[in-house]
Order: sequence, then C-alpha cells, then structure tokens
Amino acid sequence: MTAITNQLFHDVRAEQAGFSFGKPQRPDAKTLSIVLPLLRQTEAKRSYTTFPETDKVLVFDTGKIDEMRVENPTDANVFIRSGTLFTGATQARAAQRSHIALPHDKSVVPVRCVHASHGISSNAGVKYGGITPLHTDQKNYNAGYNMKSQHETWANVHATNTMFMRCSNISSFSASAGLSANAPVAGSFAAHDPGVTWHGEPQPAMDNLAGNFDKFALDFEKILSKVKRHPRQVGLALITDTGVQTIEWFDHTDSWQALHEAAIKRLGTELVREDPKAVFEFKPENAVQMVDEVLALPFKTNRIYLEVPPIGPRVEITGLTAKDFVGEVTTLNDVVIHVVLLKKAA
Repeated sequence: MTAITNQLFHDVRAEQAGFSFGKPQRPDAKTLSIVLPLLRQTEAKRSYTTFPETDKVLVFDTGKIDEMRVENPTDANVFIRSGTLFTGATQARAAQRSHIALPHDKSVVPVRCVHASHGISSNAGVKYGGITPLHTDQKNYNAGYNMKSQHETWANVHATNTMFMRCSNISSFSASAGLSANAPVAGSFAAHDPGVTWHGEPQPAMDNLAGNFDKFALDFEKILSKVKRHPRQVGLALITDTGVQTIEWFDHTDSWQALHEAAIKRLGTELVREDPKAVFEFKPENAVQMVDEVLALPFKTNRIYLEVPPIGPRVEITGLTAKDFVGEVTTLNDVVIHVVLLKKAA
C-alpha cells in the first residue's frame, strides 16, 4: 500500500489518531449479522462536503450509458461515493468509482446502468438516490476495484432484486407488506406485472435496482432503523456468519452522518437474514479481532484515477486487492477521506 494508506490502516487497527471501535450491535436477536461502529474524535476540519449534503451540485445524463456530467457551481470540493445511485427522469445509473467534483468545475463520472428497460433521456437532471446494495457490489467489483461490464452489472442487478423478493417472501414481515404470493423471484429482465403489488403499488420491474431497493427497505424498516448512529461515528464493519463482509469509513463524523442512512440500507439483505435455529453464536469480543485481520492483509494497490490540476486540490482514487477482498481509497490533497472494503462474492 501507499505510505499514507498504510499509516491510516495502522492507526485504525491500533485505535490511535482519534480512531476507536464502538460497541458491536446485533440489529435483531434472530439476525446473522453484527455491526461494529468505527468512531473518531478529531478537531480537524473537512476539506470537502458530500453529495447528499448539497443541492447545488447538478448531475445530468450525457446521453451515453456509461457516463454522467457533474456541474459544481459551489466553492466546495464535493465527494460522490462509488455506487452512488443517480435517479430521475432518465435511466438510473450507479457511479463506478468515487469522484470529487471540484469547485466551479464541470466533470464526468463513469457509471453503469441499473435499470435496463428504462430509456435514456439526454440532458435530463438526476438526483441522489442513495448507494448501491452491498449484495450488488460484492458481485460487481473485480480485483483493483474495477467494476464488471454493463452486461454483468445487469445480471447482478437481477440477482439482487431476486434476493430482495426472497427475503420479503420468507420474512415474518411479508404478510403486513402486502407482497403478492405470485411475485416473481427469478426469471428474465421483464417489465412488472401490473397484477403483482407490493405495499399496494405495482411491483417494480426485475431490472429496476433503485425501485426494488426502496421497496425492500420499506419492508424491513423496523430492523434497519435499529442500527443507530453514534455521535462520533465515521464508519462501520459488517460481520456475518461467514466473516467480515465490508468495512467503510470517512475521516470525519459529518461525512458519515450524511451517508449513515444509505450506508445501513446498503447492508440490506445481510441485516435481515435470520438464524431460526440459533446456530450463530454472538461473540462481540471477536468482532474487533476479525476486522483487524482484514485490515492487516497485504493489500496490493492500483491507481484508478489521478487529477493534479495547475490550481486546486490533488485527487487520487486507489484500488486495493488482497485475498478475498477488494477496496477503494479516496485521497484529497494527500489526506485519505474515504475507504471502502468489500468481501467479493464467492
């Protein structure tokens, strides 16, 4: 790893430079998951803001399936997280990598389509629609945090939507959710059947990631809402019966506060999987050790993006690869502002 990233990982593991681990949380007594908060005490000021915190930054469809145009008329550096969903009056897309929109600048962010049957409307404005589900990301990112092809992304969107449906069908919440017994759980990318309803509304098409994600979150709101944000929280790790699934953190609590709700929703299906036979033993004392083992892996790095303007901040996006994990590090003026690690799908 780079010296900066290596030092950061060391600081987190050693719980220094203001970092510490919070108390592990189990969203529900029956669930197969533990959320370990990552906290930080710091007086440092942020050199950026996040996309969800501003309505000034505008994003438009360029008419191309693999890119969106970003216009930042503000004086701030604006961080757009990888996996950010852009939704609106055009085809929904997801950011392939993180991006920093520089002050008073126009730029392009690479994206993947996550709603195949919805047409493209060139120059249509889009809004922040949250971030992609962990289930999708774990299938979608290769070594070096390179996103798979558009065709593979569509297949992974379908797989995630199928998982959403299955979770709702087998959960104790399904009766109150109003999910038709005829709701599809597999098949091709088909338009929704107007006879199938969820919460009294037409079921979104099986290729509509954002629509199905919102429906899923509504179904399981009672569980997702139990994962509360700590005042000093900057990130979290998710641990399940098969180990650490993801670790993510920012350099500042304000950034996590802006993305906390979307970050919990992102964990989605892992937070609601149940252990009806109580096979999974909850040992909170092991959580930190498991995270430490992942952060200690010998990650190889690759440059995803570099921008060194004549005037303005230096922006670098770095990919990480080690064993079963991939990740992304965003650095602004030689300060790491965001890290996300994923355990790749088997």
